[in-house]
Amino acid sequence: MYAAALANKEIKLKLELENDLKIYADKAMINTVIRNLISNAVKFSYRNSEIKIKTEKLNGTAVISVYDAGVGIRQGDLAKLFSINSDFSLKGTENEGGTGLGLVLCSEFVRKNNGSISVDSVYGKGSIFSLALPFDNTNSTEKSTSVN
Repeated sequence: MYAAALANKEIKLKLELENDLKIYADKAMINTVIRNLISNAVKFSYRNSEIKIKTEKLNGTAVISVYDAGVGIRQGDLAKLFSINSDFSLKGTENEGGTGLGLVLCSEFVRKNNGSISVDSVYGKGSIFSLALPFDNTNSTEKSTSVN
């Protein structure tokens, strides 16, 4: 899905995935969130850089993080990212556009799955978007999804 965009910008994708990490969440919603975070990482990463996707168990939750070494976000703009009341949007490193609604929807999808989403960013150096979701403690596969 991202092969063409990654190849076009000559970006390497590094995976650090914990084995058998299962979350209790709506698979379609969380897949949409992860796709959006990866798409944004590609859009805001510089040519010849690297994007890392990492999963881990942390403080009783499953955490999925997407790291990029892109443009980063100014501290004053971080709060605008997840707000429906903001018309905040940035162009990508090669003038890629967007609506600014992707992260608002991601935040809502994660919240509906009893999780949280956060961002840590240094302007000019890159960003880390992380979502924390509850572990799957059931044997049901209806709402359970595997991160790997």
